[in-house]
Amino acid sequence: MRTRDPEQAEELCQQSFVRCWRKLHTFRPGAAFSPWLFTLGRNVAANHFRKRTDAPLEEAGDPPSGERGPHDQSSAREERERLWDLAARLLDEAQRSALWLHYAEGMSASEIGGVLERPAAQVRVVLHRARRRLADHLRALDSLQHSEGEPSAQPHGELLR
Repeated sequence: MRTRDPEQAEELCQQSFVRCWRKLHTFRPGAAFSPWLFTLGRNVAANHFRKRTDAPLEEAGDPPSGERGPHDQSSAREERERLWDLAARLLDEAQRSALWLHYAEGMSASEIGGVLERPAAQVRVVLHRARRRLADHLRALDSLQHSEGEPSAQPHGELLR
């Protein structure tokens, strides 16, 4: 769960680190630290948004690219925003979280499993089903636009790879 408000994001981040400090005694030495920390952060955000259900999701960050011009970067950012908005509407929380942790945070299936408290194999299934659901929906939209004579602005398949 993410927020579009930078101040709220900072507040949740600070709360996560305070919780980390207070719960540091529960961390198992030898275990990976980042999944444990992400789990704490996810729980802090979940508690916050449970109290406030009108909070919108945040878009994925825009990675810097020296090869594309401002217009191309803007188009790519808008396409990513639309894809994350679609994911927010179509997918359940576990699927959205797994996709975000994999694509936006660069985490592996085993790291995501640590955060979501699921085996890595189950995370791979969740990722596969989430990507398939998004791809099926986008294909249906593309074929609907094509049948209505509207030109498809950009194929969506590249975003799902």
